[in-house]
Amino acid sequence: MDYLTHTRLSFFLLLIAISLGKLQAATPHASDKPSQASPAGGPITFRSPLAKAFVVPQRLPGVDFPIQQSYAGRLNIATDPKQTAEAFFWMIPADNARGSKHVTMWINGLHACSSLYGAFRGSSPITMSLEGGKPVKNPYSWTRSSNVIYLDVLPKVGFTRGTYSVKGSSDVGVLVVNFLKSFLKVFPEMNGLNLFLAGYSLSGTYATYAAQKIYAQQSQLGLKLQGMLLMNALIAA
Repeated sequence: MDYLTHTRLSFFLLLIAISLGKLQAATPHASDKPSQASPAGGPITFRSPLAKAFVVPQRLPGVDFPIQQSYAGRLNIATDPKQTAEAFFWMIPADNARGSKHVTMWINGLHACSSLYGAFRGSSPITMSLEGGKPVKNPYSWTRSSNVIYLDVLPKVGFTRGTYSVKGSSDVGVLVVNFLKSFLKVFPEMNGLNLFLAGYSLSGTYATYAAQKIYAQQSQLGLKLQGMLLMNALIAA
């Protein structure tokens, strides 16, 4: 990526931050309403009052085309009730009913790099043009085949918030599980879906530990862990 494209991408992420600036962190309670099935031929419909607090405008600043309804904000991931720890997520529902059966969670690999960087590099409905760095529609968006969650869970990365810290990759796995527990309370329609973890570089380690933690608590989470997609992965014990 050249300097101009990098600069425009950074500016675009700033616009996204402004757009999402009013979203509040939440410690959701379980929804009293039953999950709603996907309408025939369409994506999942999220009807929980909790989900409405995370709605993102379909027209984003600096983007001259709308995308499907998406959801973003912060959720509590603290393991200690006295601790402040809030992960940031951006969830983009699948384009169709077939893709709505799956959810793919992207965890960026570098310590100081938000998962939004990965989102705009080829997997979300928005990507950056190689000529001028302008946001354009992505015909190869992963949302053609799956719901997609872009997750910032490491402290001081992206839009995460709090005073928490991690001592190792195993701690990251715990935080990912904590996020999923909070997430499914806001979006109960996701219960029972096939879960895939994806990422690159250090995500090879983070996602592996997260997968182990998720598998150990799969019956409690209500998600069916199916596999991982790791690109240029670094895997270490």
